[in-house]
Amino acid sequence: MKPDIDLKSPIFEQVRDWFLKESKKALKAPQKVEKAIIPIYTIPKTKEHLKKKKKFEQIGSGILIKIKDSYFVFTAEHVFEDTGEYAIAIGAGDGSPIQQFEGSRYSSKNPNKIKKDIYDAAVYHIEVELPENFKSKSITLDQIDLDGYDSEKPVFLISGFRVKDSNTEGNAVRSKRKSFTTIEFKEEEYSSFKFPIESHIVLAYEDQMLVDNNWKMTPRPKGMSGGGIIKIIGTTTSKVSNKEIGFKQVLSAITIEQHREIHNQPGKLIGTRLNVHLGLIYQFFPELVNDFLDSKETK
Repeated sequence: MKPDIDLKSPIFEQVRDWFLKESKKALKAPQKVEKAIIPIYTIPKTKEHLKKKKKFEQIGSGILIKIKDSYFVFTAEHVFEDTGEYAIAIGAGDGSPIQQFEGSRYSSKNPNKIKKDIYDAAVYHIEVELPENFKSKSITLDQIDLDGYDSEKPVFLISGFRVKDSNTEGNAVRSKRKSFTTIEFKEEEYSSFKFPIESHIVLAYEDQMLVDNNWKMTPRPKGMSGGGIIKIIGTTTSKVSNKEIGFKQVLSAITIEQHREIHNQPGKLIGTRLNVHLGLIYQFFPELVNDFLDSKETK
């Protein structure tokens, strides 16, 4: 329990009610981006003297994106660390079988550098035909946000598939996507972070959240790495707003890290902004994103 906050304080109640109001607006937005988030699986490696595993286990989340006639999964590079394969195994989360799709993986990680890759970005190019139940989930570049820090301080959704909620039976899986509302740290606070504001987003993710006027532990987002950080256009926590229409989801970043509260420092959830992932696409498939990037530069 958090003893240093008076839940009955008029100031606290005003702030709480304001955020809850904007959060409710955020949840009204059509879930066009959320539906593109998929669970990623692998059959875990085992040591040579142990019996090999045969059952898929969830290792993270990803976003299905269609660019022209090509399909990609945007995710975090560390999601692939234990796979050792270049065929991605994904599920639709609806009880249908997990399927593996051949393709190529492109990463921000430089194998020649010892330092940790702070970008932790990966794009997977699916090079075979996707079934319709996957195609229908994908979003396009029109639903991607490259605007960077937003002074309107909108509500964001952290969305992905938690390992704890992923149930496999044979080769079939039924998973439940989770989404949490939050806000971005202030622009001036980025100077104290190791993550540059140009390439990363830092969101509030405290150890406890207020539910029905009681503090409850926030769930650990294991498995949500590689999932989506979604901005809800039309919401704002920087000023009082009575706007009730026109809410829209746009994908702003990919989740890479979560830091619990420590030494009175607030909890954080870190995401890599999509300019990094699109940079990878541009490096290897410039013809797919040239027009899109040019249109952004001329605005």
